[in-house]
Amino acid sequence: MNKATPARQRGIALATALIFLVVITVLGLVAVRSSTTELRLAHNEQTRVEALQTAQAVVDAVLAGTGNLPVRPGDDYRLCHDSGDAGTQTQCPAEDAGLTLAGSDSGLFAKGIYAEVRRLPPETAPVPGALLTSMDKFTTASFAVRGEYARGEAGLGAADIEQGIIRVVPRARRTN
Repeated sequence: MNKATPARQRGIALATALIFLVVITVLGLVAVRSSTTELRLAHNEQTRVEALQTAQAVVDAVLAGTGNLPVRPGDDYRLCHDSGDAGTQTQCPAEDAGLTLAGSDSGLFAKGIYAEVRRLPPETAPVPGALLTSMDKFTTASFAVRGEYARGEAGLGAADIEQGIIRVVPRARRTN
């Protein structure tokens, strides 16, 4: 029982299969491109978060270092530290160097790091009432602590965090 196929129907199965193959290939290419883009976005987000965490770690290391918030006469002075490499981070002038980072021997702060402590005016300010301390025996000194991580040129991200700090200090005794 060999039935002859009409001349018009010859090859229709091949044409249909080729069309489906092209559609499936295009869908596969779209899926690969979409997943590549999503992977790039996830990497960028991870890099951004790690840069922010490193900048915050720099600020925390400054605050943990003893002597990093000196209360000396005058205001508007600063201390700073940089990692010493010639990256894109802010460079610390030699006359302002002297800031120490707690834990800097661990290698975390080896590249792309800048830290700065600035004394903010006024030279002295009253103690905020929320601190619940003897306001007549203490005064405050205000500081801005900045931590910068700049490794964007290496694809590792960049972040800059500045935090305000109030340090309570004993009021200078007056002699009459």
